[in-house]
Amino acid sequence: MRYVLHGLIASLLVVASFFVLFSAYNDIKTQAVENLNTQQRILAKSAAKGIESYFATKKDLLQLMGSMPEVIDMNEEGKRILKNFFQQYTNEYHAISRVDERGEIIYSYPDEDQVGSDISSQQHVQKILSSHEPVLSSVFKSNQGLDVIALHVPVFEAERFVGSVAVLLPFDRIAKDFVSDIKIGKSGYALLLSQEGVELYCPFPGHVGEQISNTGEEYPSILAMASRMLKGEEGTAAYDFGMDKDENFKNLTKYAVFLPVKLDQTFWSISVVTPEREALDYIEGLRTHWIMALVLLFTASAYCGFLIVRAYFVVRKKTFELSDAAKELSEANVRLQEVDKIKSVFIESVSHELRTPMTSIMGFIKLISKDFWKNFKPFLDQNEKLKKKTERIMENLQIVEFEGERLTRLINDVLDSAKIESGRMKWDDQIFQINDVLWLAVSTIKGQLPIGVDVLYSNDNSSPWVKADPDRLMQVMMNLLSNAVKFTSNGYVSVSYESSLSNILTVTVKDTGVGIPDGDLEKVFDRFHQVQQDNDNESKPKGTGLGLSICKQVVDHYGGKIWVESELGKGSFFKFTFPQYIPEG
Repeated sequence: MRYVLHGLIASLLVVASFFVLFSAYNDIKTQAVENLNTQQRILAKSAAKGIESYFATKKDLLQLMGSMPEVIDMNEEGKRILKNFFQQYTNEYHAISRVDERGEIIYSYPDEDQVGSDISSQQHVQKILSSHEPVLSSVFKSNQGLDVIALHVPVFEAERFVGSVAVLLPFDRIAKDFVSDIKIGKSGYALLLSQEGVELYCPFPGHVGEQISNTGEEYPSILAMASRMLKGEEGTAAYDFGMDKDENFKNLTKYAVFLPVKLDQTFWSISVVTPEREALDYIEGLRTHWIMALVLLFTASAYCGFLIVRAYFVVRKKTFELSDAAKELSEANVRLQEVDKIKSVFIESVSHELRTPMTSIMGFIKLISKDFWKNFKPFLDQNEKLKKKTERIMENLQIVEFEGERLTRLINDVLDSAKIESGRMKWDDQIFQINDVLWLAVSTIKGQLPIGVDVLYSNDNSSPWVKADPDRLMQVMMNLLSNAVKFTSNGYVSVSYESSLSNILTVTVKDTGVGIPDGDLEKVFDRFHQVQQDNDNESKPKGTGLGLSICKQVVDHYGGKIWVESELGKGSFFKFTFPQYIPEG
């Protein structure tokens, strides 16, 4: 009886161990899927915002042309305007047309044979004829056999609808710019659906232009996700599909995040998809080890048999050891997941949510400003209303460009700090005189000085040599000088250096500004810390609070020290040491 009891206890311990390990594995798997969904959502939002911005820009340009009297009347000058516009952006458009209020093409370029064609039966044309609002079509084949999207904006004469201005946009370019490169892992991809359920983009051959209800009819889980997408919902899904991206037929479970792309009078839905085997690849080895441990436990139980009592104590000991190991492993996994999640969310968010779109936005803003003024300036003196609209648009573009540049600088500070902290910063060390960087920094800051403030520095071509990355050292000087100028309204900012017998350079940036409170002296080099002078909101310093932190990271990298000496009302001394370069021999 005693042996039976011990055997039962041993069996229960084995079963309990199995469920503990299985539960831990499921918890880790759930966390891995959540981390994957976070990355997918970041990519999907970035693509959605890019597409929305792209079509908004195109619509605004067409509306501006549609408001021009020459285009409204569609005289020879109007034809010339549309033709010149198309030729200016040949790579971005497939065709441009002017359609009348009955749905008949009255001008087309470059395919002028389309003039006189009645396109009123096309679904997107019917929409604009009835709604008199901008309309975006689904993907369809042009006369040349290319996948295109039509964008129509209404044209009004004295508030009377007189047709539309339309362009055909090559969809392969849109896909390349915003969705075709989206992937997590080797086989991840993006899916883009129209509101009507047409697959606008899909990497699988034969899917583009087809209804997803047809391509996914054998997979109910796909249709369930598509149903939610076509309602404009945002969410996550797991579904089964019998083909991978390389057209190999196999039963695959895939994880997806989907959200709507909001457009005029309609919406699309984008989904970022990743196969389960890639999403969970890093925990598969862990599962194998746990399975092996369970097999060993069962084998040990069967082998011990008649020595069940002794085996019971052995199993209990092993169980305790395994429990401790599982606890340590679980804690390690939690820490790794937290670190990995912070890193992934931070890097992916900054790179895809901010930096990549900001680069595109700044490029588009500068291109729009340049081409807008160049192409429409000749018509401003002829139309006072158009002139006022143009001036307002140019002012708004300048504001957007200024704020975009400020945001770009903020992003660069955050990324520089993160790269240095993680050890991923590339240092391009060179040998140069310290005067080269100090003189360049002083010359650069002169353009930012307020009235009543001077900058002092004695140019010395015989200054000591250093070995460092000149760009990073320049970044240190510009941060220190910008900080000094920001808090100095009258007096001067000076730069100097001195060399000690131990071949250590000490660089000093002095200002006659407001000074720093004693309580902040130990914190000024902390990340995101900003010195607050009083309770006035307008006196709060602008920026991220990363400038001085980056200075400390760069100086620390080269084995130096940085500190500040300050007294309220009398200014501050920012000093840092740097090793002097002494050639061998």
